[in-house]
Amino acid sequence: MRAVVRLVAVTALAVGCAAGEDEEPYAAPPRDEVVVPPGGTAVSLTFDDSFDSHALAADLLDQHGMLGTFFVILGRLDGEEYLTLDQVRDLADRRHEIAAHTFTHRRLPDLPADEAERELCDARGALGDLGFPIESFAYPFGALDADLAAAAERCGYNSARAVGGLYDPAGCTTCPVRETLAPGDPYAILTPGSVMATTTLEDLERSVTDAENAGGGWVVFVIHHVCDDCGDLAMSPALLDDFLAWLEERGTLVATVDQIIGGATREVVEGPPPARRSNPEQLLANGGLDDWTAGADQPADCWLFGGTGDRHVWSRSNDSSSGPWSQEVRVGDRSENVRLLSQQDMGTCATPAHGGQNFHLTARYKGSSYALPVAYYRNALGNWISWAHAPTFIEPGDDWKLGSWTTPYLPDDARAVSVGLALLTEGDGAIDDLALSLEP
Repeated sequence: MRAVVRLVAVTALAVGCAAGEDEEPYAAPPRDEVVVPPGGTAVSLTFDDSFDSHALAADLLDQHGMLGTFFVILGRLDGEEYLTLDQVRDLADRRHEIAAHTFTHRRLPDLPADEAERELCDARGALGDLGFPIESFAYPFGALDADLAAAAERCGYNSARAVGGLYDPAGCTTCPVRETLAPGDPYAILTPGSVMATTTLEDLERSVTDAENAGGGWVVFVIHHVCDDCGDLAMSPALLDDFLAWLEERGTLVATVDQIIGGATREVVEGPPPARRSNPEQLLANGGLDDWTAGADQPADCWLFGGTGDRHVWSRSNDSSSGPWSQEVRVGDRSENVRLLSQQDMGTCATPAHGGQNFHLTARYKGSSYALPVAYYRNALGNWISWAHAPTFIEPGDDWKLGSWTTPYLPDDARAVSVGLALLTEGDGAIDDLALSLEP
């Protein structure tokens, strides 16, 4: 006999229902073309990961009459300690190059091929929709292979930058000292290793003079944080200012990546579309939690652990509602907010969706903690936003119960949904057989 679920009214839960606002189209101004004389040397200063300290870096570049290339992670924009979209537009207004660095900054070789290509192609398309003509790409962590280089070209980039491959006193001491101005492989542009907190002004100057002494070429610097005492991958503002002053004083050509590579902005190419699940009554990948290639303390395939706090323990259990497995968690502190959510990716697992749709979620649950259905959506920038939760808890109980919830309608900028259960009190809980269907 099926257990009856009694729902308890929710009195408090910090889950926001956020909806993104439509952004007005923006047209970035063009940059001037540059010409490097035969045997000349050019420097490009590139800034990775969208850190808010890049606004200071741009101010320093402006003071020295130089332009930089800023590789933007779309999913981080407007986040804490990251650039806002308005700041990115301001950089473009000042004629700095805005370039792509994926939505999520995952290592692309570790992803399924179609997921990696969505990160490549669709990030370029999303930035293009915002008015930025994107010609340059940087691989997260500098991780690439031949297939990814081919995908970068297929997605319409004119170039893609790696990390490393040139002489670096802290890394490769036998590597060449320069990239060529017409790179042998424009989809694997070589650089010294990333600028580190231990990098000195002499190290930076040597990279330039070594290239000059070798007959000229291109030196692309990879910079992350621009701040004092803020981590290993950091460059102090004073060091950046000193280096820019040295480059300015000697007349070294400093140009953006797209200025050196040249070529027209190519047409936008969409990545492989994520396939909607074939069963209209089950839009979740691995909703039954039956496929489990990770360890017993890791989530089932196409699922993730979320929430706050560290006094909880996840485990795989063979005490299931159906199939071989269920997901168990023990919550040790009532202040914690622990969640099992369908994977929040670019389409391999996440359920595609669009504005105006709403869904029906069901899940089997038992345990001593109160559980609550929750939902997120991914917007056009690749941000996963806490969207909605059910108005009532699933009450604790010793037997498997079927909980259900119909979501509100998605906002206009939604591109995918992620759903699951949140455990919000001390105790334990077991989750199984989650299913999502589209409401008519």
